[in-house]
Amino acid sequence: MAPVVSTKTTEAATTTVITTTTETTTTVAETEPEVITEPATETTLKSIEEVAREVWAGRWGNGPERKQKLEEAGYNYDEVQAKVAELKKECYTPVENGAETGVSTENETYVKKFTRGTYYCYGCAKNGGSGRALIECNTTNQIKGSIASSYLYKAYGYKYSGGRTMVRLEIDGYPSMNGYYYLDDSDAGNPNVIDFYYVYASNCPFRNQGVVQVNCWIVN
Repeated sequence: MAPVVSTKTTEAATTTVITTTTETTTTVAETEPEVITEPATETTLKSIEEVAREVWAGRWGNGPERKQKLEEAGYNYDEVQAKVAELKKECYTPVENGAETGVSTENETYVKKFTRGTYYCYGCAKNGGSGRALIECNTTNQIKGSIASSYLYKAYGYKYSGGRTMVRLEIDGYPSMNGYYYLDDSDAGNPNVIDFYYVYASNCPFRNQGVVQVNCWIVN
C-alpha cells in the first residue's frame, strides 16, 4: 500500500511527517477437492461366440486340455461347448430352397443334380488325383470329406477360384452328410457319378443303398 504523506506547518519550520501503513494480506489457499479415481476395468474376455469359433478351429486343444484352458482363461466350458454345437448345427442345415430350385448364391453356383452317388473304400489312406491325401467322409466335421467326380474335375479341375476346389453337397435322405467336400479325385468317367471316399465301408451311411441323389454347388 502507498505511504500516506501528511504535512504539518509551524511558525519555525515546515516538517513533513511520513507515516507508513503496512497492510497485511492473508492469503487463504483454496484446497482442491480430492479426486478419487477408480481403477480402470478392462474387459479381456471375448464373446462366447468368438471363443466357440476358436474352439471349433482347434485353437483351444481337445478334451481335458481344452476344458482346463477355457476355465483358466475365465470361460464357462459348458457354455462354450453349447455354442460350438449350435454353430455346427447352423453350418450343417441344408439350404432346402437351393436344392429344390437349383438357386445359386453370391458364394456358391449350382452345378446340377447327380443321379448316382456311390462310395469307394481303399482300406487305407490314399492320395487322389489332386496329389493330396483323401479325407474320409464323415458326418461330424465342417469339411465332410473328399469326393471323386469326372464331371466336376473336367469343369473345374482340382484348383478352382484361386484355391482348393470345394463343393457343397446335399444328399437326399441323408441330411447328416450335407455339407462341404473337397474334390480330390476323378472317377472312371461317368458324368452322373459322385464317389465318396471312405477308409472303412462300414462308415458309409448309405452303404446298404449305394445309390443316392446328390445336389451339388461349386463354392466360388
